[in-house]
Amino acid sequence: MRQPERTKAAILAAAELILIKKGVRGMTLEEVAAAASVSKGGLLHHFSGKEELILGILQHQLNQFEQDVERRRQEDPSGPGAYTRAFLRANLEPDEHASKVCIAFLSESRTIPASLAVAQQHCDAWRKRLENDGIDPILAAIVRYAGDGLMFSALWGMPKATNYDAIVERLLQLTQTAEAQCLQAPSTN
Repeated sequence: MRQPERTKAAILAAAELILIKKGVRGMTLEEVAAAASVSKGGLLHHFSGKEELILGILQHQLNQFEQDVERRRQEDPSGPGAYTRAFLRANLEPDEHASKVCIAFLSESRTIPASLAVAQQHCDAWRKRLENDGIDPILAAIVRYAGDGLMFSALWGMPKATNYDAIVERLLQLTQTAEAQCLQAPSTN
């Protein structure tokens, strides 16, 4: 990794930790620069201001998630539905740091309207990948939205259902059944 990339990564890592502790409103550029061991000017060289830094955190987290999904997809020996299963597993097994950043970001994301556009781009790409995963696109969407619900419940500290593991297993099984192998989406007319 080149020095500018290392510096940017250090800034993002420091900003994520401060975001977790203080939230968007409590985070200052001066504090992030000090924690990253760069000058405020050095920080501003990489991020033009607080909003761009927050968007950088969001982009970094979404990229990390996508890398996690791809790693899990490559580990799946089955063809059709592999992306859907990887997406579900990545949502349900995030690392602790990513979960903390997500909670901190979600609680104040409305203060940065541009964050919705960044998130929407990723969501659109995920939807397209799920729709073209070799299984019924409706089934892929059902698995995705069920997984999203389980993930958000966990993020907000809701207790897991007593049959949580069975629920996850059933969602994974749905992506492997003969019925899932329908390559053509039902007509929406």
